[in-house]
Amino acid sequence: MNELSHVGMTACFFCGEAKEVLLDRRLKKTLPHIACYDLIPCDKCKIKLAEGITFIEATKNEGTGSIFPTGNYWVVKKEAQMIQGLDLSFLAKGMIFIEPATAHKVGFYTVKALNEITRSSHG
Repeated sequence: MNELSHVGMTACFFCGEAKEVLLDRRLKKTLPHIACYDLIPCDKCKIKLAEGITFIEATKNEGTGSIFPTGNYWVVKKEAQMIQGLDLSFLAKGMIFIEPATAHKVGFYTVKALNEITRSSHG
């Protein structure tokens, strides 16, 4: 049920946990109870994401060009063997979107070096 309220919560894009309280100052029922509004991680996820480069799995709507995250992401430590030799200097914030087919192709779904990668999934 998607009831609206004048009070809502922002959710962390990465873990889905509640982050902040929102208040519609007009006291109109315009806010969902909890929703993700940005890619800013909660304090717990900031620590996890600081460990490496974050690959966010997403699909793209070819008609609109909009990107839709699937809920899967991987944090790969900067010293991980699988990304050695790649030029990742373009990653100003340490995050990149990756298509599901590419995630499978590079081995994120079958990775054996779990000490180099943190995998998370939520939906």
